[in-house]
Amino acid sequence: MNQSPFDINKYLERIGLGESILNNFQPNWQNLYLITYHQSQTYVYENLTLQLDITNYKLDIDNVFDKLVINKKGGICYELQELIFASLQHLGYKAQRILSEVCSSKNPNYQLFTHEVILVTIDDQFYIVDVGFGANCPRYPLKFRFDKTNDVTLLYGESFQLEVLEDFFRINLKSSKGWVGMMEFEKDKQTGLPLFVNYQQLFENFQEFLFSKKSVRIRDYLIQVGKSTLHGHIEYTCNRKLKTLDRVEFKLGKKVSIKQYNNPDEFIQEAQKEFQVPLEIEQLQKLYNQPPYLGEI
Repeated sequence: MNQSPFDINKYLERIGLGESILNNFQPNWQNLYLITYHQSQTYVYENLTLQLDITNYKLDIDNVFDKLVINKKGGICYELQELIFASLQHLGYKAQRILSEVCSSKNPNYQLFTHEVILVTIDDQFYIVDVGFGANCPRYPLKFRFDKTNDVTLLYGESFQLEVLEDFFRINLKSSKGWVGMMEFEKDKQTGLPLFVNYQQLFENFQEFLFSKKSVRIRDYLIQVGKSTLHGHIEYTCNRKLKTLDRVEFKLGKKVSIKQYNNPDEFIQEAQKEFQVPLEIEQLQKLYNQPPYLGEI
């Protein structure tokens, strides 16, 4: 099967901006906010495809573009981030990749990079772009400095903090209980900035993520389908280990509804209808009944 080559016009059309934005385009912070917001509102994070078959996952931009733009599917963080990374570079932004580790209160010493973050530099100002952090992804870039702990509040009151530690940085999300860790990434001791990686390093890490003998929640047993919304986020979660199925909606930082399902068919059909994204409906029942991989003992 021939893959579609990257096409910035088709990408912009897919996220609802259209080609007119390219007229006298400037890679400034205003357009960065516009592009980030539109991608966050367009794409669904989903890892059902990942759990169905990790062996066929490809991360090159042609495959990612074909899946997300041409076939209008959702994807995992690496795919969503690589799509916006390619787009920003094409549009003239200085964008760099960062490998990050998702924080886990249950296992603080997890030590496996399972996420990608992008740093964009504009006029010596730094912006974290993350459209792949599930339903909790920031709708806009996060403008941070890296010499001291600082925070930023986005539209509708969502607050994020960059915590500067000795060897790494941590991004926290403000909750009713205070700051909660989202992700961590290494510090480059020479520059004082995050440690950047190239595509080959990212790909090698991605392979480790796919085939690690450690238990990885999003690869092995926690299925999530969700997206950011104008005022919050919606997330469908299937926990194959606990045999739970639910839909949770947040608005303005508060949980406004939760629905639990008795069978995976109803769960995945409602997710597909709500998000209008192709999902492997017939496969979830089979996957749900299989014992999940919980790592080597």
